[in-house]
Amino acid sequence: MSAKSKNTNRSILVAIGLFLLTKFKFIFLFLKGFKFTGTIISMGFALYFYALVFGWKFGVALIYLIFIHELGHVIAARIKGINTGLPMFIPFVGAFINLKEMPRDAKTEAFLAYGGPFAGLLSFLPAIPLYIYTEDPFWALVIHLGAIINLFNLLPVSPLDGGRIVGVLSPNIWFLGLLALGAFLFISPSPMIVLIFIFGMFSWWSHLTSDYRHKQLQYERDKWEQLHQEISRWINQPPTSQERYDLQRVYMQAQQAQPKKPFTFPLFQEEKKLAYKKLLLDREFILKRWELLVAHEQEQYRNAWNQYTDTTASTTEAQVSPQHTLSSEDHIHSTEQDTYQSEQGILQQTISTAETKLADMNTELERHAGYYETNAATRWKVLLAYLVLAGLLAAFYFYSDQMLLELRQVMKAA
Repeated sequence: MSAKSKNTNRSILVAIGLFLLTKFKFIFLFLKGFKFTGTIISMGFALYFYALVFGWKFGVALIYLIFIHELGHVIAARIKGINTGLPMFIPFVGAFINLKEMPRDAKTEAFLAYGGPFAGLLSFLPAIPLYIYTEDPFWALVIHLGAIINLFNLLPVSPLDGGRIVGVLSPNIWFLGLLALGAFLFISPSPMIVLIFIFGMFSWWSHLTSDYRHKQLQYERDKWEQLHQEISRWINQPPTSQERYDLQRVYMQAQQAQPKKPFTFPLFQEEKKLAYKKLLLDREFILKRWELLVAHEQEQYRNAWNQYTDTTASTTEAQVSPQHTLSSEDHIHSTEQDTYQSEQGILQQTISTAETKLADMNTELERHAGYYETNAATRWKVLLAYLVLAGLLAAFYFYSDQMLLELRQVMKAA
C-alpha cells in the first residue's frame, strides 16, 4: 500500500473516530456504568482500528502507552481525593477520563496533569533494556512513540496536560503554546491537531474574557440578593400602595424601553459590553418583581375565595347538623392554616430558587477569584518539574530517533 493511500485511510478513520466521539457519546456514557467493562470494550475497539492501519504489534504498544498515561491521571486524582472514571478510548483521538468533580484550584489541576506524562515516562522505560538486550527495532519504536505522545501532551496549550500545568504560572502562556501548535499544524496537519487547536483557542479566549464574566456574575448575584431580601420582606410586610404604584410605574417603563445592544470590539470594550448586560439584568429583575407581586396577589385572592366558600359550606353543614359543630370549627381552623401556608407558596418558591442560585453563584465566584492564586515557591516548583519532565522526554525522543536512524542505515547497507 502506498504512503498516500495509508494517509487517506488514516484520515478517514480519524474522521470516523471524531464522529463517534461527537455523535455517539451515549454509547460511552452507557459503558461508564460498568467499572471495567467500558474500558476493556473501548480499548478493544480502538485496538482493532490501530491494528487495521499499523499492525497489531504497533496497536498493542500504542494502547499500552496511552492506557498508562491516562492511568497516571487517575492515580493523581485519587491521591487528591477527586473521584474519576476509568480511561475510555477513542480510535485515532486517544483516551479520556471523566472527572466527576472539578479541581479546587490550578495547583491541584496541575498535579492531576503531571500524573499523565510522568506515568507515560515510566511506561516506556522497560523498553530500553529490552532493546539493548534484544536489539529488536520494535522496542526502539516503543521508546520513540512513548516520548512523542507524552512530549506532545506537555505543549502549553489547554486542554493538553502542559496547558493545565502552566496555568499555575500564568494562563497567558497558552498563547505561546497556540503559536507552537499552529506551527506544528502547518508542518504536519492532521484532524486531531486541528481539534486540539480549536479547543485551545476556546480555552485561551475564555481566560481572556474571564474578568468580564466574573463582573457580570457578581452583578447578577447582587440582583438575586436584592430580590431575595425584597420578597422576604413581602411575606411579613406586604408592599404599601405607594410601593406598589412605584413598582408598576417602573415596570411599565421597563416594558417600553428595550436596551439597544451596542457594537463593541472584543477585549477592548468589555466595560461597554458589561454596562449593556447590567441594563438587561436591571430590566429583567424589574419585570420579575412586578410579575411576582401580581402572581402573589392573585394567589391571595384565590385562597381568600376558597376560604370563604369552605367556611360558608361548613357553617351551612353545622346549622343542618348541630352535633357536628365542633368538627366543623376544627375544619375551619385547619382551612385557615392551609390558606396561610398557600398564600406564601409563590414567594417561598422564589426564595428557595434565589437561595439555590445565590449558593451556586457564590461558589463560582469564590472558585474564580482564587483559582490561579498561588505562592512563588509553588510556581518555581511547578516550572522546575515541567522543565525536567519535558527535558527527559525530549532526551528519550532524540535517543530513540538516533537508534531508529542507525537501524535504517544498517537495513539499507544490508
